[in-house]
Amino acid sequence: MLNENDIERLTLQRLQSLGWEYRYGKDLPVHEGEFARGDLSGVVFIEQLREAVRKLNPQLPESAVDSVVKSATKSDIGDLVVRNQAFYKLLRDGVRVEYQAPNSHGQNEQKIEMARLVDFEHEKNNRFVAVNQLEIRSRKAGKRIPDIIGFVNGLPLVVFELKNPLRESADLLQAFNQFLTYKDEIAELFVYNQALIISDGIAARLGSLSADFQRFTPWKVVDEKNQSARLYFEDELQSLLNGLMQPEDLLDYIRYFVLFERDSNGKTIKKIAAYHQYYGVNEAVDSTLFATSEKGDRRIGVMWHTQGSGKSISMLFYAGKLLAQPELKNPTIVVVTDRNDLDGQLFQTFSSGKDLIKQTPQQVEDRDQLRQLLAQNEVGGVFFTTIQKFALNEEESRFPVLNERSNIIVISDEAHRSQYGFTQKLHNGKFQAGYARHLRDALPNASFIGFTGTPISLEDKDTQDVFGRYVSIYDLQDAVEDGATVPIVYEARQIRLNEKEHDELFKEIDDLLEEEQSPALRLQEKLLGSQARLADLAADFVQHFAKRNEVVDSKAMMVVSSRQICVDLYNEIIKLRPEWHSDNINEGAIKIVMTGSASDAPEMQKHVYSKQEKQTLERRFKDPNDPLKVVIVRDMWLTGFDAPCCNTMYIDKPMQGHNLMQAIARVNRVFRNKSRENGGLIVDYVGIAEKLKEATQQYTNSQGKGKLTDSVIDVFFKMKEHLEFVRNLFATPVEGKTFDVQAALEKDEPHELLMAIRFAANHILSLDQLPFEGKAHEQHWFNKKEAEPRKKAFLKAAGLVKKGYMLCGALAEVEPYNQEIAFYDAVRAILTKREQNGTGTNERQILLKKLVNQAVYSEGVIDLFDLLEKPQPQISLLSEEFLQTIKNSPTKNLWVSAMERYLASEIKAKSGANLTLQKDFEQRLKEALNQYHNHNLSVVEILDELFKMSQDFQERLALGEKLGLKKEELAFYEALARNQSARELMGDEVLSKLAKEITDTLKRSVTIDWQYKEGVRAKMRILVKRALQRYKYPPDKQEEAVSYVIKQAEEIAEELSC
Repeated sequence: MLNENDIERLTLQRLQSLGWEYRYGKDLPVHEGEFARGDLSGVVFIEQLREAVRKLNPQLPESAVDSVVKSATKSDIGDLVVRNQAFYKLLRDGVRVEYQAPNSHGQNEQKIEMARLVDFEHEKNNRFVAVNQLEIRSRKAGKRIPDIIGFVNGLPLVVFELKNPLRESADLLQAFNQFLTYKDEIAELFVYNQALIISDGIAARLGSLSADFQRFTPWKVVDEKNQSARLYFEDELQSLLNGLMQPEDLLDYIRYFVLFERDSNGKTIKKIAAYHQYYGVNEAVDSTLFATSEKGDRRIGVMWHTQGSGKSISMLFYAGKLLAQPELKNPTIVVVTDRNDLDGQLFQTFSSGKDLIKQTPQQVEDRDQLRQLLAQNEVGGVFFTTIQKFALNEEESRFPVLNERSNIIVISDEAHRSQYGFTQKLHNGKFQAGYARHLRDALPNASFIGFTGTPISLEDKDTQDVFGRYVSIYDLQDAVEDGATVPIVYEARQIRLNEKEHDELFKEIDDLLEEEQSPALRLQEKLLGSQARLADLAADFVQHFAKRNEVVDSKAMMVVSSRQICVDLYNEIIKLRPEWHSDNINEGAIKIVMTGSASDAPEMQKHVYSKQEKQTLERRFKDPNDPLKVVIVRDMWLTGFDAPCCNTMYIDKPMQGHNLMQAIARVNRVFRNKSRENGGLIVDYVGIAEKLKEATQQYTNSQGKGKLTDSVIDVFFKMKEHLEFVRNLFATPVEGKTFDVQAALEKDEPHELLMAIRFAANHILSLDQLPFEGKAHEQHWFNKKEAEPRKKAFLKAAGLVKKGYMLCGALAEVEPYNQEIAFYDAVRAILTKREQNGTGTNERQILLKKLVNQAVYSEGVIDLFDLLEKPQPQISLLSEEFLQTIKNSPTKNLWVSAMERYLASEIKAKSGANLTLQKDFEQRLKEALNQYHNHNLSVVEILDELFKMSQDFQERLALGEKLGLKKEELAFYEALARNQSARELMGDEVLSKLAKEITDTLKRSVTIDWQYKEGVRAKMRILVKRALQRYKYPPDKQEEAVSYVIKQAEEIAEELSC
């Protein structure tokens, strides 16, 4: 059977094949040699670091080398991410050191240098060592042993936490939680960390020091030169190791793809590139070097990375790496956007990443300032401007040249929008070219790259003429598959005109058509903004949003056609929900975000906010715990604005093409209230379905995979399919009885309903006692190789039903299923061992409230013993009477699960550091459960076996008292008594004396950190062997006994040292 050690061994073998050395942590001495680390709490191999500093900085005297090592490893206190940021700066840029050295005249003079810790240019000048099972003293006095640590020049830059893929409880989330514990208890290890890797040997995820679980993402290897094709490996872990852990790639990644920012609360967070950013940016840099060379045509290409997948940060990584390329001779970068708000947002991203680009970016006010800045800076500089600044003045027929340098790189954001107009068109009687031509005229020798979140259509010749081919594609399907974004679901809820208004409205429209020069816009506003329609819209929105919040905690954007409609709709909504309104910027559940002017009427003015106030609203809307739930917008926040907790968008504004694709992407960001099966929801009030189809067609024509949105009706029908499967499980007879879900739903009393939920859970567990009949649906749903395949199939199907419900729960068609779905979710909650990191609990409570109009369960894991109205039994309290009660219980299958869980936790907790006791009973429990799952034991027989096991365990716990042995003496007795022939030959009394003598002998021999000093360990082995020979321990088993005794001694090292 596969276990964690196998996964660890396989990972180490793969690392060795990539060029890493390997060392076993427990064999490394702590105080001496090249792997010395000061003491047990040390995490840096000091001598290796010292050797690297000498080698990479040969000009430094030994005193300066010491100073560099000291600066790089000095302990500090404070926020872990801030400390990590300070170290990262030393790692990437070097350590500033001052020293005295003789000059050419032989006189000593002061020198200042940046000493390198790592050689990023030549990976062979560095030492890469993978170490497993390295014990690190915890600040809580125990010890922690990370699975694998990747050291570069003695610095712990990568940490792996590996879990067993065959153990249901040992999953990626548990590995992530293990890191949380380590960050608390051995924080020093993470001061140096550049990548955290969690894996169960098959699935693997990469995350930064500050990333939450949702932000740990898979790593795929991409061949950008072959249309961004993915290269597939045996499993995700191999893909991650091959793609990132080759020494050259890891150094490149650490050097150019790490970023620190402050979040909306001012807290420092660390971001590292996802695989599509890493490969995309590297391809873009290669393409830049070619495009700017003599062979190139100045067209670098287009990076299409779908909205929500970190496009702005990719631009920053690109700029950072580009500026470091010697071939470009310190280029100047001009970032062009087509909107002031985008310019501001992107400028903010670059400003917070100025350490990466090693300079402070500047925003350009007008063309004269840009000309001046380009003239002043023959090299370097990162400048931000909008495309509109490249408009012609009245008297100009061609845009003037601003600079003819060839080392200018123009980065255009949302290239398809801002670059239209390369060809000439007739305008006011004159032929004029668009902005793209003017930009080229202004910077004739510059090279151009376009970044876009939406694809460029095949007909869009202009964009291709300016930028050239795609250099990297990361489309919707890629992003959803990787969990970088979530899918979007579409629901049509059109609000039509109120019939009573028709005549009056059409009279107004006739008048309008006579007076208005361009009536189309005003006509649209009249139709969509009529008072009665907005009243209907407000009523439907309030009802729909309330239903959505019953199912999942939600934030929403409402998009309307005009500023006037923003205000009118706001007023209609607060008539229905007055408690949502507040004049205070820091309070209230609903706000309008829009532009304003001095001529606005007073009722509009009060919704127009200053820049600082808008930032406050932005912070509030992005905070999932802030009561601001709804924002009404016209154009603002529809592009470049990220609020991951926003999971619903209501659209009451005609939109099409890129604008529509940009807008709906506001709800595709990853957050805990969304998932791959439960994405963002778009509610269409105006009828954009046709435009959505067109946008999808354009997307598909541009080589995009996947689709923009799923229909909410499709989600509903898919949910019904899963529901039907769940019903079939309850309709499958066990011992001639099916479970009547309908009868259960008719229970009025909460107590009766809870009993029904228990019986239902018991029925699902009982299904796994049935033989397989080879039916088609069994082939599809059940994996017969697994333990409890039908229970797992139920959990999966019920989970999918719930996720579907979270998306389509507001549909009228779903109403008849509400109680049934809540019932299945309650059954699922009983059978699930845990909730993911606390998420999902609120949703479950919401469903249960719907079921019985009160909170049935408190938050947290549902305790099966509590659920069955029994006290949580200690194993010592289990009695024959208790066993008989369980055997007679109609829910005995539930009791098997409960007893298994409690027995496992008691064995772990009560064995303490007694290795033999723990291993014996863990193995026995595992074998008994295998027998049960393989149908070799009935429910009653497994209950008997678990009960017998608990009694035997209790007896073993009491053995020490019976033999007169202390806790550590009993541990050695158990280690010696593993050998049955020794027990028979020597008897308990002699073995007990031997255990006491070994305990005393070892206590006298131990020194500080003895387990890491090979000399001390060798001496202890000799002492143990002598004692065994004196007591005539069977000779053929002595070597094995010595090894096991020393292993046991390591487990209780602290007790021996007392």
